Amino acid sequence: MTLFLVTLLILFGSTAHGATSIQSTAGDCSPAVANVTGNVAIDCGGIDAKALSRLNELLDLKDRDLGEARRSLDDKIQEANEWARKYHELEVRFSSFGEINELSIQADRALKNGDFVKAGAILDQLLTQQQGEIDRIAANHYSRAQLYDLQFQPQSALPHYEKAYRYRPETFEYAVEYARTLQLHNDFITAEAIYAEQLAVLRRYATVNPTTYQPRIAIVLNNLGLVYVAIQKLRDAENVYKEALPIWRELAAANPIVYRFGLVMILNNLTSLYSITGRFTDASIASKEAFAVYREMFAANPTVYPAGFATLLDNLALLIKRDSWSFLEAEKVDKQYLTIIRNLAASNPAAFRPLLAATLNSLASLYEDYLFWSEAVKTYEESLNIIRELVAANPAAYRPALASTLRNLALLYAVTWKITESKNAYQEALTIFRELATVRPAVYKPVVASVLNDLARAQLGTKEQTEGENNFQESIALYRELVTASPTTYQPALADTLLSFAMLADQPNRTAADLQYAEEAVEIYRHLWRENSDRYTDGFNHALLVLTLVVSRSKYPTPTACQLAREVEIFAQHKDVQDSVGMLLQKACR
Repeated sequence: MTLFLVTLLILFGSTAHGATSIQSTAGDCSPAVANVTGNVAIDCGGIDAKALSRLNELLDLKDRDLGEARRSLDDKIQEANEWARKYHELEVRFSSFGEINELSIQADRALKNGDFVKAGAILDQLLTQQQGEIDRIAANHYSRAQLYDLQFQPQSALPHYEKAYRYRPETFEYAVEYARTLQLHNDFITAEAIYAEQLAVLRRYATVNPTTYQPRIAIVLNNLGLVYVAIQKLRDAENVYKEALPIWRELAAANPIVYRFGLVMILNNLTSLYSITGRFTDASIASKEAFAVYREMFAANPTVYPAGFATLLDNLALLIKRDSWSFLEAEKVDKQYLTIIRNLAASNPAAFRPLLAATLNSLASLYEDYLFWSEAVKTYEESLNIIRELVAANPAAYRPALASTLRNLALLYAVTWKITESKNAYQEALTIFRELATVRPAVYKPVVASVLNDLARAQLGTKEQTEGENNFQESIALYRELVTASPTTYQPALADTLLSFAMLADQPNRTAADLQYAEEAVEIYRHLWRENSDRYTDGFNHALLVLTLVVSRSKYPTPTACQLAREVEIFAQHKDVQDSVGMLLQKACR
């Protein structure tokens, strides 16, 4: 049976961008070309109409459940390609059984009608009848698992993949699907053992038949690398990725249509690994090769949805921040793909305008990083207009993107002295983030606290001074709640907000509370600095300088500040904070 290749995104937090397990090429699924509102419909070649309709129903349900957690249209397309691969495999298997088994004919009919529950029930009947028929039992357990996958129920699929594998562990598809599903359930140790066992078998077979077995070796090496990253065996991950890379290059050279996407994905995974380990020069080299191969893919078929594009942009954004790409290189790449996405959006706006907005945001962020303020503002504003249209059709999916883009624009408006525009953008973003926080407080309460801080800064020194001070106070209260739950994560943010309020609040009406806030911030940074001086020296210095400033203009006695200055005097031997400690002693203990 031909092994179709597809991708499944597995994220490892903020430091691992775009790690991808390879099971097949990009596939035949793309957004349907239609004037669609709301969720984008997916069209997959060769899928019966009723089954395709059921796929879109299931994807829409998943969109509703995930909401803003759905990273991009990329994810949806890749899920659809994986779904289509399994559908076609089941179709072939049921057809091959149909001549000798009436139940298989019924299962095939139910599959084409999109009635996967009925097809599964028929397979359950077959499994009870097939005592002693090991090959057929294994095949039907595998089919049963795939039917659960067609319904996006991996937990129910897992035991059937396991049974198929236990009956016939030498069958490549059974082993890899079982191991990949174990990865989804974070059982990395068992998945590692299965991949390693398969690798040993495949290497033996490849000496006799490399054409058949080299692609399988490449797939297993990539997925094993993801397992190694998950369990922090980073050197082992690099070794298997580097072994897989020349295989993918050779395969892509011989059959680019089938294997070029796999080459892009292994290069993305290497980029992610090098970024995790701080090897940004190596990450840049791998990323540039990935973009070069990706351009070839686009040139060959520019109308097909650009699977993998979001992953490439993620890696590019990270490398730009690490100075591994020059501004001119990065701008050229962003503009090239912006042109491509504009053309796609012109022919299919419902499908590609979300991707156009994301690409504009990527370019705007690049301009912002390199201080091209006016270009950044103009680009964000174009993205904002697109996102507002998307929100009108599907608020649940796009309001988070609207709020984030408004926040980015608000900061740039402040930098370019468009104070009214800045305040308005912050206010609108804050309203949205407050609503989101009622549904997902763990995710959005920290964002609300941060935006309140930003808005307060924009309001100080204006006729909204009092409102700005109130926003500071609310931000401080929220950060205190967050510190209770996660001190290490939120103590720096609390300290910085305390310092901002103490330094920026209305000076003529200075209160003793301002001094207490600055003292509290110094205490926070003092403890953080003692635990990790490399990370918190700048924050500690800033806190000492702000306290010195507040003390110097305070109307109130400062015995607490003097005592605190004496306590931190011991740090004066450290050159990184010598000057700041000395100035605080002079002002607080005069």
